[in-house]
Parts: sequence; C-alpha cells; structure tokens
Amino acid sequence: MPGMTGIELVERTVPLRPHMVRILLTGYADLSTLIEAINSGHVYKYVTKPWNNEDLAVTIARALEHFETVKSRHTVEMMNQRLRDRLSEISFLAAVDDQLLPEDSSLSKAQESDRPVNFISSN
Repeated sequence: MPGMTGIELVERTVPLRPHMVRILLTGYADLSTLIEAINSGHVYKYVTKPWNNEDLAVTIARALEHFETVKSRHTVEMMNQRLRDRLSEISFLAAVDDQLLPEDSSLSKAQESDRPVNFISSN
C-alpha cells in the first residue's frame, strides 16, 4: 500500500468505526508492530499470505459472530443507560412532588382514602 502500512490504515479507521471488526491480511509480519496492533484492540485477527481459504472462511465467520455480540452488548448498554436516565428523572419528579405535597397534608390524606375534600372559604 503506498504511503502507509496496513496497520496504519487500520489505526485510522478506529475513530471512524470503533465497533468494526478488523482482520489484517499480511504478506510479511513485523512482529512487534503486529503485536502492538492486536494488543491495542485495533485488529481482531491477522492472517498471513498465502492463506488457506477454509481457515479464512472460519476466521470471517467468527469475526461476524464477534461483531454481532459486540453490537448486542452495545445495544443493551445504551438501553440500560436510557433506563437509568429515565429512572433518575422519575426519582427527581417524585422528590419534587413530595416537597410540594407533604405527607401530612389533608389533600394527600383525602386522596389516600378516596373521600372528597371540602374547602370552606370565609370572606
């Protein structure tokens, strides 16, 4: 690849697609650079040339399974965060409601007993 190595290309894709599963096909292996790319989480798997088609197919199938697992986990994490946010909002509103209507008020007692409240005003 002119101008950059495959590992540099992979590193440039991380900010664009952080959940993308990356498989590096390489004709040579600079072992220290390859280990760094794998350990930093940028590369799911590396395959050396020439590759075995059956092994490559298995690698791709496992990469797809890995992607689906990561995607599902991310979806659940996002849903949990939305639920936590909503629970926080509900708790805040309940606290505000408790401050506006103290427990000992005649209005809340009447609501609990389902009896009508009569207001008498004197002018």
